[in-house]
Order: sequence, then structure tokens, then C-alpha cells
Amino acid sequence: MARPKARAAIGVGSAAALATMTAIGPLAHAATTTQRPAALGHGFYTVTDSNSDTFKRQFSFNAVTQDDGTVTGNAEVQNPAFQFTAHIDVSCLKVSGNHADMGGTVTNSNDPNLGPGTFAFWSVTDNGEPGSSTAGGTDTISAVFFDSEAPPSSCQLIGPQDFDETAIQGGDIQVQPTGG
Repeated sequence: MARPKARAAIGVGSAAALATMTAIGPLAHAATTTQRPAALGHGFYTVTDSNSDTFKRQFSFNAVTQDDGTVTGNAEVQNPAFQFTAHIDVSCLKVSGNHADMGGTVTNSNDPNLGPGTFAFWSVTDNGEPGSSTAGGTDTISAVFFDSEAPPSSCQLIGPQDFDETAIQGGDIQVQPTGG
């Protein structure tokens, strides 16, 4: 049976601690050897809907390039404005300087239209440590875009200006380019 075509953008959010904890091990290992591209983050930002209700969108993600070139990671997103939550297995990461684009596959969602097997894409920019004014500003994240046709590897085609990003109000995003 053919899956219905699904395309949607939902602001990111949720279980920050879980995904961040899973990222610590891979990043610590990467720091002791040659650094591989990686991105991790957690946090929130608020949005106001058309009824003037304010919601806190939360997110948590990690993505690490392995020695064999594959990417592994997880993301949790929550958008209370839509009462939406999802878990995403991250399998694509493109890092350029302090910017990262990611893609993955939804493995769990409370929305039947964006259920398991739906592909997800988003981008982030690391503008330094929280509270630091030397890096030029606050970290930013895009909405999560969902698609039923473009595979996660399509994150390699996302450009730095393709997704509008929003400044986070709490948390931290870290992007680690290749280096040693």
C-alpha cells in the first residue's frame, strides 16, 4: 500500500536530557581521537499562535559522523501548540563551519500523518557558548520539515540559507567541524 504524501513543518521541541546524554559519549570519544563532524543541542524557544497563546517548543538532538562515514544520532521534538511529539533517528549530517544540516527518519510520533518512516530535516547554527557575546549572538534552529519522499541523505543538499532559523531562548547548540 502506498504511503500518503506528507509534507509539513513543525517547530522543534522535547526530551532534551535524553538525547543530550546519548551524545556525550560519542563526542567525548571524538575529542580523544581525530574530531569527526558532529552536532548536538537541546533547548527551547517560545512562539505565539493566532489566538495569542504562548507555547514553549523544545528540542534535543545529537548527530555524530562515525569512522566509517555513517551518521548516527537521535532527536526528540515537541511542539505543544499542536500537541505534537516525535522521536527521530538521525542518519544524515552536513557540517559547514558553525552550521549543521541534519536528516533522519521518524521512529515514533503521536501524529498518524507524520508517523514512523516519515523523513525529517532541520538546521542549526552554533553562535558560541550561552551568555557569550564574543561569538556574535544566540544559537539558532529551524523548524523541523517532514517529507515522505526525500530520503534523509537529502540533508546533504540543504544550503545554509534554505531554512529560516529562530534564536533559542534557553539551552545550547554545538557544531563540531572536522578537525584534529
